[in-house]
Amino acid sequence: MDKEKNIYRALIFYSEFVNLLNIFFSGYLITTTDEISLTYFRICNKMSEILSQPPFEGSQFFWRPVDNLRNIDSDYPEGEWDCGGKQSSNEFLSEIEQMYVANGERQYPLDPDEADFLRLIRENINKYKLLKSHHEMIFIQKNFSKKDPGWDNASFWTLIHKDIVVHAKKRFEDGYYADAVESACKELIHRVKKSHKDATGEELDGKDLMFKAFRIDKSNPDPVIRLDDLSTENGKNIQDGYMYLFAGTVSGIRNPKAHNNVKISSERAIHHIFLISLLMHKLDEAEKLRE
Repeated sequence: MDKEKNIYRALIFYSEFVNLLNIFFSGYLITTTDEISLTYFRICNKMSEILSQPPFEGSQFFWRPVDNLRNIDSDYPEGEWDCGGKQSSNEFLSEIEQMYVANGERQYPLDPDEADFLRLIRENINKYKLLKSHHEMIFIQKNFSKKDPGWDNASFWTLIHKDIVVHAKKRFEDGYYADAVESACKELIHRVKKSHKDATGEELDGKDLMFKAFRIDKSNPDPVIRLDDLSTENGKNIQDGYMYLFAGTVSGIRNPKAHNNVKISSERAIHHIFLISLLMHKLDEAEKLRE
């Protein structure tokens, strides 16, 4: 009981931790306040408390990519968060989610003090989000005279896999770029998930699904989804390389957008959609190989 409750507590509070950091590093400006810095430390202390208890005690988790929000310079490279901190944070969030699912996905009532603490955390994060949005609006009005032009070339969609067009095109054209990318990711994952479940009866998600569906080794020479001629070294390299592309798409593109209110440019959305479309076409080729 205590173990399962601690997993649930870790999921709740760590989700807020990742949400805070994604807001902090999103957009054009890195802004901070005394209150949001204190909120960051409060969540850190709460997570340290939870991770000292079952089933986390004795384990080494890298879950805190930034030591002190107030000491971050305004020129802090966003790329360090995008390529390092965000990845490790979301990997740990995925680990907790998998533990939560494995233990039955039950929600446990928090103690009154902890429930009040969670409300305070969420209130402070929402206030900070509104404050940052206000400052960014002023910054954009001062520095950018033109709105993001988006993408008005219809030929772009003729290059994209038909199933991705169905799920992403309308959202993209309405200006919901992150939502378009997330919808495309979900369609890709749904397709892999269905193939894996049809073949094995096992239902998985996330990186585990991708590794199980595509991995080849001595014990599993014929993966659920075969992308090339695995009797050749080149075919094995192609299989292995695409396995990591599929897994990276889930953890690096889908997960941040699924867990947070992420904003991206039309150009970045196009980059993501092209990648997802490529992977959908590889699945088409895999189906032909099985015929």
